[in-house]
Amino acid sequence: MKKLSIGQDSTLGNWRNLCAATFGPYSAPTVFLENKIKESPNGEEEEVLADERQLLHVLGNMYIEEIHQQEGQSEVARKSLKADSYDPDTQGWHYNQKFNLYQKVAGRVFVYVSPLLFNQYKVQLYMRGFGEMGVCKLELRANNRDRLEDLYHVGDLWLDKYKSGDLDLIDQDFYSVSNPEGVWEKTEEKLYWI
Repeated sequence: MKKLSIGQDSTLGNWRNLCAATFGPYSAPTVFLENKIKESPNGEEEEVLADERQLLHVLGNMYIEEIHQQEGQSEVARKSLKADSYDPDTQGWHYNQKFNLYQKVAGRVFVYVSPLLFNQYKVQLYMRGFGEMGVCKLELRANNRDRLEDLYHVGDLWLDKYKSGDLDLIDQDFYSVSNPEGVWEKTEEKLYWI
């Protein structure tokens, strides 16, 4: 049996385990090797005869190609959050690739602008701090892309107005989820859409 430079047998199973540890268990190289294991009559114990350096090169390039594709998809998602005449990147907003949203912070609060389904968007305000984070305090939605820029402006207004983190003041806002006179208590009127 051929040996790898790390002393292990050169088997499909060992190659798969190395790829899972290096590139991740759901990466393209790992999935490729799992498929080879399923196709092989010897499964994980199938000997890999390919030169180690060449196979490392092939698997490494497979992973790099996967990353490039993900980055391309992320850039498309990012562009979908940019208004036609407003570039959040130049206005102090930070793009979060993992969650596909723009965020901005001021004082004790932060806001997100993120997509909904069917070409709709929302802006939300949250409190900063571990104990307070997680519950949306304010939310406004846009029915279409034409109003996306308005959401960024509303987010900037909310940051300026509520940066102190005064919950009593925030709860009085028309778009507060806690305001009994606000839009979220009158959902049948759908006043939370612009």
